[in-house]
Amino acid sequence: MTEPESIRGRSNTGSLANNQAWDIEQVAEALGVAAKSRINDAWGVGAVFRLGEVQPLEIELYPDTRAVRVTGRDMQISLFRQDRPPVKAPEGGVAFELNGTPAGRFLSVSPRGEVLFQYDPGTPVPSHQEPPQQAIFQPQPRPQAAEAKEKKPTSEKYVGRMGEVKTHFTKAGKRVAEVELTVPDPDRPGASRLIKFAAFDLMAEVLERNYQPGQVVTAVGIPHELKRRTKDGQEYVERQLYFVQAPKARQRSD
Repeated sequence: MTEPESIRGRSNTGSLANNQAWDIEQVAEALGVAAKSRINDAWGVGAVFRLGEVQPLEIELYPDTRAVRVTGRDMQISLFRQDRPPVKAPEGGVAFELNGTPAGRFLSVSPRGEVLFQYDPGTPVPSHQEPPQQAIFQPQPRPQAAEAKEKKPTSEKYVGRMGEVKTHFTKAGKRVAEVELTVPDPDRPGASRLIKFAAFDLMAEVLERNYQPGQVVTAVGIPHELKRRTKDGQEYVERQLYFVQAPKARQRSD
């Protein structure tokens, strides 16, 4: 099998010429492993990344045909005709937004080989819609040495009304979207409180494009504490939740 000159993504045929190139080097940096070249008879020249220590996982990218394939010991997921290139996921690794509607459907892969696939076919909304089903493939726990590591914070789920989505870009060019969710206060019946959420890159773009103030949504996020500074220079800690998936719109009950 002949080795290609480069595995950097490129577009050179048809409508793909207007799409942003897939940056294989950026994907390698996000996953923490080097890419190896691979040629597929149907999809052309691509790159493969091998992840996971206990349960090996492979992720294949084929920039010319916009195909993605993730293969584990007992599962395989393939994406075709991906209009958007992969982006860095907020919690590490890479993420892909699926084509078509509804928006907010993702496949993400972490450096440890964890796979999160969120797929909502967009069926009619029933009166009491359940959140979209997720297929989560977790590698087996690492040996005893890894158990001593600090546990990551668990996700939190809220149902409430969205405020205005505010976006900005960091100095490094990362898109950030922030929004406050008004939810019932369990400590004060009849009162409410604000929960701050944030999204990055592709999910930030989805949030800004598809959501409006006043929408009732189900939101899931992982808490983070951020050091902020007031105008007079005093430091304080702000608690934010980073979206792990796009908020799920619910029917209004009022």
